[in-house]
Order: sequence, then structure tokens, then C-alpha cells
Amino acid sequence: MLAHAAPTLGAGPDDALTIGDVQSQTARWENWTLATNVDVQCDIPICDADQNRQKLIGLINLKQGDKITSKGVAESWSRLMRTGYFRRITVRWKPVKGGRHTRMVFNCVGHVIIQDLDVVYASWASWFYPKQFVAEIRKRLPLRRGGSFPPIKSDGTFAKRDRDLIEQYETRVLDLYRRQGYLGTEVKITPSYFGPNGKKVKVAVRIKEGEQPKIGQILIKGAEGMPYWKIITQVSTGERTDFWRGFFGLFGVGRYARRTLKEELTTVEDLYRRAGWVSARVRLEPDLAERNGRVYPKVRIVEGKHLITRFDGNETLSDGELRQVLTFSESGTFDETEVLESIRKMRGLYQAAARYFVSITSVRKALGEGRFSITFKIDEGPSVYARRIRIRGNRALDERDILGEMETKGIAPDGVVNALTKSAGIVQDEKLINDLNRIRDLYKRNGMPGLKFRCANPKLGAQEWSVLRQLREQEQADTGPAIDESMFSGQFDVWSDNPLTHHCFQIISDDDPRFVNIQIDVDEGLRTVIDKIELSKIVGQMDAQMQTEARALLQEQGVMDEFGRWTRKLGFTQARLKALRGFILRYYHQNGYLSARVDSACELSSGLILKGDSCSEDRLYGLRLNRVFFEIDPGPQTLVSGILLRGNLSTKDSILRDELLLKPGQPLGSDGLFLSQANLRSLGVFSAVNIEYIGRQSEDWVATDEGLIKDRDATVVVTVEESKSKLLEAYLGLQIDSTPLEEELPVLYAVGTTIRHRNFLGRALEVGLGFSHSNRVDAVTDIQNDDSVWRTGPFFKNRRLFGTRLDLAIETLFERGRTSQRDAYQEELNAKATIGFDFYNLSYPARWGRGLRATLKTEFVQERLRPLTRAGERPLFEEPTKQVTVSPSLSWDRRDSPLHPTLGWLISAQAEFVFPELMNINELPIKATLTGQYIKSFFKRQFIIVPNLRVGAVWTDLKESELQSDFFFKAGGDGVALPIRGYEDAAVDACNGSENNGRGNYCEDVFPPGLSAEDSFAVASTIGGRSMFLGGLELRFPTFVIDDMWFAAFTDIGAVAPSWSEMSKDRIRSSVGGGLRWLLSGQIPLRLDLAYPLNRTQFSDQNLRVHLNIFYAL
Repeated sequence: MLAHAAPTLGAGPDDALTIGDVQSQTARWENWTLATNVDVQCDIPICDADQNRQKLIGLINLKQGDKITSKGVAESWSRLMRTGYFRRITVRWKPVKGGRHTRMVFNCVGHVIIQDLDVVYASWASWFYPKQFVAEIRKRLPLRRGGSFPPIKSDGTFAKRDRDLIEQYETRVLDLYRRQGYLGTEVKITPSYFGPNGKKVKVAVRIKEGEQPKIGQILIKGAEGMPYWKIITQVSTGERTDFWRGFFGLFGVGRYARRTLKEELTTVEDLYRRAGWVSARVRLEPDLAERNGRVYPKVRIVEGKHLITRFDGNETLSDGELRQVLTFSESGTFDETEVLESIRKMRGLYQAAARYFVSITSVRKALGEGRFSITFKIDEGPSVYARRIRIRGNRALDERDILGEMETKGIAPDGVVNALTKSAGIVQDEKLINDLNRIRDLYKRNGMPGLKFRCANPKLGAQEWSVLRQLREQEQADTGPAIDESMFSGQFDVWSDNPLTHHCFQIISDDDPRFVNIQIDVDEGLRTVIDKIELSKIVGQMDAQMQTEARALLQEQGVMDEFGRWTRKLGFTQARLKALRGFILRYYHQNGYLSARVDSACELSSGLILKGDSCSEDRLYGLRLNRVFFEIDPGPQTLVSGILLRGNLSTKDSILRDELLLKPGQPLGSDGLFLSQANLRSLGVFSAVNIEYIGRQSEDWVATDEGLIKDRDATVVVTVEESKSKLLEAYLGLQIDSTPLEEELPVLYAVGTTIRHRNFLGRALEVGLGFSHSNRVDAVTDIQNDDSVWRTGPFFKNRRLFGTRLDLAIETLFERGRTSQRDAYQEELNAKATIGFDFYNLSYPARWGRGLRATLKTEFVQERLRPLTRAGERPLFEEPTKQVTVSPSLSWDRRDSPLHPTLGWLISAQAEFVFPELMNINELPIKATLTGQYIKSFFKRQFIIVPNLRVGAVWTDLKESELQSDFFFKAGGDGVALPIRGYEDAAVDACNGSENNGRGNYCEDVFPPGLSAEDSFAVASTIGGRSMFLGGLELRFPTFVIDDMWFAAFTDIGAVAPSWSEMSKDRIRSSVGGGLRWLLSGQIPLRLDLAYPLNRTQFSDQNLRVHLNIFYAL
């Protein structure tokens, strides 16, 4: 296996060769014979070891005695260039005396490899808040760590093409600033070469950021119908900002950004069009007025004609709702075509409101001076719902199956309307068209692609056709009066398979004016039937995993039932054959047959066999097929001959090798390529991973059904880009603690820093040291108050423990602060090791392992506790306790996002085994918790329901004071171990502040020894319980004001008891509330809640409380 840095091939040197050049230079040696095996020479370490050289020679695929051809040499040259190691390759010839024999040597010049790439800002202001962040700048540069950079000549200059290339890179960054209006930006790419032959380089991109010009006033011309202030409020240039203009200018306020201004002027144009100037144009002029160091952008407005829209007769829908669907502002005109389109959209809006028979007409008037009015006269008609839906003409498919495909439902066959199903009975043309398309697809899936619907003649209106059709049926059935035959002259029915271009359903009035009936007539056509699909032999060749996937696919396609029995008389569809063919191809691709061909073949009842494109729905329409089978030409198998690693500047080769599922001598499978790439990404040390292969014909002949063929060899090229491994992270911020609304909000500052190395020793190990501190801003000097938090300690992570999929995390932490339930102050030293396993890699390509994770945590804790400060008195710490905890857990997270889920579910189970005294298991306290959450979305994820439940139990005879904090259950508060919003922290306990509750001595520690509730100065303590359950329900819906901001309404419930036998409904505490959910930048979840407790406890009054959380857990 070869390993070296990963170049990014760009322009070559001035004398760079092309494949045509190589062919031309080889023409002289055409048909000469190689006197010896070829050799490779290069100026980079890749050629130093003989084993590496042989790998490259293998890519050339030429040996002693071979005839030289221009094409063969050019292909060999191309394969070497595709490895990415070399900037230039030339072929040298050494003729041998005694005939047309020669030696051949490939001389290779290696790339200069970027070892480090930094973006350096010239000023402190740019460092503090850059106008363009590093990530945006790097997107514009094709330079990468481990990639290539042009070499420098001996005189310290660059070749012309290389110099032009570097200037092009600088121009890309300059253009980024220029497009946003920054003037005076300077960009300089500075390389520093080092290493043997100058083949290594450190690249610094130095940027002196320019400034956006200060903006004066926006000059507007042509605004006659709208005042200046109304226009300018749509623009965020900050032209009227006078307070701290220099400071806010760092963030773009009061500056001219042409690109931003152009984008915001589109909102001005939209404002004009919505106000009736439907053809208005708002344009930013290219030239600027300048005066006293400020620029004055010029905006030209062409208002055009002004349209006033009115609505007459609308009661169900407001004017504003109807104007939302008018098309005039989108098209920029209000001609007859747009009037009809607007009426069509308004009719659809009314139909969605159950007003199917709405009638809308328009009256247009010219008011003079470029002003016009259009009045829409609306007859809303009655509110109606679908009572029944009748399908006529179906013979092969049951009516229930057809109706099951439809979104529109008949909701009242007995005349009673159910409020829960009422919306399904709303009759809409667009919804019914979609239903007809679903019916057509259902028939197609069952082998009947010729389905047609009875539709209205395009020359007739839909209602006119429906009336004529009903009269005709009444006349034919002799159920109505005699009708003059001339009324039915001409063709008023057509049969069509396209419900988009024809009206193909009848709306029939019901005896009950609240309802209508829907009638759909179909002509099923002929059915193409397959007696048998032959797949047993192919599936039998597959491994167990592929056979499982095959059975799942066959059941999904209806080829096999759930008991593994093959389906007879199966409907023929090309989509079904395409799915089966694709799966067979995937099987062969997975086993290295990358050029395999799979063709479907159909045998008719006559014995005739049709293949390929002839085996189609059109050709086989209405026929019965004896069988369908697949003809397979696997072609040559591609085997991995070697693996090249590039870009791993500091990562050990063995780390990458362990992640690859591709091994020399094994088939090159498509799944192996994908999984290998996913494994490398999961290490967390690479910002980019790419796997390609270079194929060539093997020297070995292989016997196949088609005769002797040669397999193919493939050299796999793995290219990685290492991300920054040494990081220093720091933060400074403010946070608000939960508190009753009527009290002053406690504001805390928070500081922290972390030093980490994510690729320690080049083995993808992560080591680091973290520190964090927070305290009240009004008590900075009191470093031991109840709100003061200190945390510090080292950590270690190994994502591939012993080369397996196990991951290991070790952390030692000194912590001083409140307990996780915030009911006491602790000083704790703990050391914990967690081993985890993710089942997804084990299950792939099956999906059952996604989100399934098991962990085992072992933790040593030394802890000192003290009660919280009361009445200004701060108690002393108690004696320290020591114990070891072993905690296995299993979680299955199938949510679509762990930060702000909108769909899915989560189940987790955890147990804790505590050893209060080492080497003594006579007393082994055990704690178990089970958590579940379900997320259901409605209306395209616009309305989300989130129920959750948590239960737990503790088994021990020890007291709470004899075990570590938070082992027993206490609930209440937010951002804690067991939250019930609206309550004080830990306000829901097992004893509720009473020692005399008939529970023996379980609650004897509520008051200090010798004191009772009758003593005026006695302060009750919370007592944790051995049983707990929490539940809640949250409803979320968007604010429609800011993207990713949601309103929420919720209720929380919970109860704690000394044991499950003592759990009762009297212990249940609940709360209700509402709030906001904001996904900042689409990544950082923020939650603000107001909650009110519905019960009072000994430790919490009924007060409205505010809760603020970042990175909250539901």
C-alpha cells in the first residue's frame, strides 16, 4: 500500500505534456520491442522504496517483450498521472544494439505539497469580526492541505502559467469582496517552501479587507405613487444611522453594499406590485453620486399602470386572502389570460373552503390617467361535502382498493358528518385530478396501463357535461321524462388517460343540500399478466444479507408474499422490472463486476421470447407471459491490485487502512467504496474524503460462459484532506437563569476555553483540556455562592478502540456547582470511562441499526455536598463520600434531527449499579430509567406534536445521604435531570416537606434532628424518591415571521414516591405553558418558555416562571 500527500491537479508548468504529446513522441518507437521491463524514477519519496516503485510499474502495465504502441504508452502515462502524485511525466528511450529493441523509463516530477494553509487578516477588526469568514474564503480557493501548489524556480520566480494561476486564485478572493461592494481589498498568497527538493510548502493567504463606502441618501427617481419613507423602510442600508456609526460600520451598518441593496430593491418592487402597480420595475443605476466621502446610490422606478382590485359578494374569504392568489403582480400584466388564471386560483381557494359551486365573474374599467379597476363578482354558493364516491366500469380491481388510493373521501354515507373526517370530504378539482392520477398509477402497477376515464368534451363546460351525462343516463334507464334526442346530438363524451387536460369526473347533486356525490367512469383496458418471474437461481447465489434485502424488495414489488410464496398472475409493469434489474445490477457491482449487463426477457404463451426494449408495456399490452427472466452478462471482474493513500500528512497509514473495506486481491465493490468513504469521514479528522480507482486489464485469463476473458485490476486511490487538528476554543457570554416572572431575572456571565488535539500521534485520538466558569454578574467576587460554577479537567477519545467499531471516552473532571437537580451545592472529583458501539455500520445496508447505540460507563466519584444558602447563611460542606458506578445503556434514536426534531421517535434505557464500598457487593443499589419520545408532523411539518414519557425506579435500603447526589429522584424546574417546567428546582419530591406521613422512617430527614415543622426556624429539606414518572405533550407551529422560529404550547406532568406501591394520582404535579423555539442559523436551538404550575408544593408556590435554554433537550 502506498501513502503520500494528496495534490489537487491544476494547471501544469509551461511545458506541460498532453496525452497527444506523448503519442506524438512515441510514434518514432512504434512497434519496437521492450528490451527490459519498464522503470520509474521520481524526485519524491514515493519511489524510494522498491515496493512502491513496483506498484507504479504495475500501473504502467508494460513488460519485457511487449510491442510498443503510441496508444499503449499514452494510456500508461495517463494512469500514472491519474495517481495525482506527479506534476510532469516524461518518457525516456534507450535503444539497445541489435535490432528494434529499447529500454523505457518514466521520469516523474512530483508535486509540491501544501503542509499548512492559513488565512491571515491584516487588522484586528477583521480578526474580531471579519467581513468574510475563513470558510467563505476557502470555498473560493482550490488549495487544500495535502494538495498541490506551483513550484518556485531556482531564481525565486514562477513560471508564467504558475504565476497566472496564483494571480487567478487571488482574483477569486478579490471578486468575493468586490461583489459585495468592498473597495481597497488586497489579497496576497505567500508560499514558504521547505523540505527535500523544496517539495513542501506552507501557504499563507494574507488579506487586507477593504471597506464598503459610507452611504449617504438613496436617490430615488420616478416614485410618484408611493412616499419615500415607505420605500426606504424596505431597505436595511442604515443610511439614517447616526449613533455609533463607526462602531456599527464594522457590521455593515451605514455602508454601501451593492449586492445587498439590489436584493432588497426586489422587495420594493414586490411592494409596488402588491399595491397595484403590477408592472412596476425598480432598478439600481450602475453609477453613484459621491460627495464628502459618501456615496449616493441612484434608484430608478418605472411604476407603470395602476390596478385597483375589488371583490363583491365574498363572505367566506376576506379580500386579503383572495388578493394573495391573484397572478397580476407575478406576470406584470392584467390581460384576459391573467384574469382567467386569477379566477381559476380563487375558485381553487373557495373549493378548499368547501364552496365547490362558487361562481366568479370579472368587470374591468379604465379610470383614466393610467389607472384601471377590476371587480370580481362572487357567488359563493352553498357549502358542500362529498357524501359518496362511485367508481363505475371496474372489473379487475375492487372499488375499495381504488377508493383507498384517493385523498378525497366520501364522508357521510349515512348522512352524518364527522368533524374529524370532514376535511377529507372537501371537493376540489385539483385534488380530484391528483386522485385520478393515483388511480391510473394503481392500474398501471397491476399491469393495466391502458386505463381511460370518461371525460367531458373540451367544447363543453364541466357542469354542462355533468348535467347532460346525468340526463342521458336517466333517459336510457327510463327513470325520467322523455327528452328530445336533439339535446344529445354531437359528441359530449371522450375517453382519455390524461385527467390534466380533460375533466374526468361528475359532480352529482344529492337529496341533502349539504352533500354532493362524485362519479368516476373507467375503461380498464386489457391486462398484461406474468405467470412467473424467475429469480430463485439469482437470489440463491447471494449472501445472507443480500438475500434478506432481495426478499424485502420482492415483497415490496408484489412478486412474493410475506410467507415467501411467489405470486402468480402478476401484473406486468416496466417499473417493476426496472427495480428488479437494478437490484441484480447492484449485486454484481458489489462483487466487482462493474461492467455487468442485465437485460430482461419475456416469454410469450406462444414460446416467442422478447428481449430488452421489446419487453415493454406497449409491445406486450394485453398478453399473457409464461415467464419473465433476466439475461446476465457479468463481464470481467475488477479486483483491487493496490491502494494508494494521499493527503494523510500526519495520520498514520494504518489508521486509514483499517477503515477501508477494500483489500488487495478482493473484488472492487460499489458498497465497499461507499462504506470505506463513510468510515473515513466518521473518524472526525478529515474535512474531505474521496475514493477513486484506476482500472487496467489484468494479465490473467478467466474461464466464463462466454469463453476466456481477462479480468481487470484496479488501483484504488484514497484522497483525504486533514482538518485542523490543534484547536483553541474560547467563549464569553451571558445567560438567564430560570426564575418566577415577578422576580428580577438572574443574569449570569459564562466563560470557557478548551484546548484539544483531534489527531494525537497521527492515530485519530483526541486529547484535550477544558475549563469553564459561570457566576452571577452581581456577585463576581463571591466565587463560592450557589450560582458559581467551576469545571476543569482533561479528556481523551478513541473512536476506534483496538481497531474495532467500539469508541472510548475518558474524562477526569473537577467540578464545583449545583447538582444536576440543582437542590444542593457540590464539590466533586470524578473519573469516568465510557465505551460505546454504534450498530449502524454493523447493519448496513439494512437500516435497522441507524440510531441504535449501546454504551457502558464506569465512573469513580468523590463528592462533598452542602445545602444551598438560606437566609444569607452558607452551610459547611459535609464529609466526602466515594463510590464507583457502572452504567450500561441502550438508545435507539430514529428522529430526523437531534436538535429540533420534526419526525421520528426515541427510546432509551439506562441502569446504574453503585458500589458504595469497593470490594463489597452486599449492598448494591440499582437505578433504572426508561425514556420515550415520539414526534408526529402534520400539514407538511408545519404542525408538530411531541409526547414524551419517562419512568424510573431505585432498589436500595440505603438512605439518600449515603449515596451520591441525584441517585434518588427529584423533579421540577428546567434544564435539570428531571424537569417539570413552572416549578422550583427539585420541588417535587417523595415527602413534600412532611415527616408525619405514615411512611415509617423514610421521611425522618426532612427536618434536622431535634426539629419539627412546628419550630418556626425549621427549614424542610427535599427527600428523593425511589420511583418516578414524568410525561409531557408539546405542540409546535411556525410563527410565519422568522424562519426556523416556532410557537409552542406544552403541558408537563410528573410524580415522585418512596416506592411504586405508594405512587398515586395525588402525587401528580402538572403545569402548562407556552413559548418560542428558535433554531439560530439553522443549527443552534434556543428555547424560551413561560410556565405556570397547576399545583402548589411545600417547596414551590404557584407563580409564572420563565425558562431560557440553549441546546435544550426535549
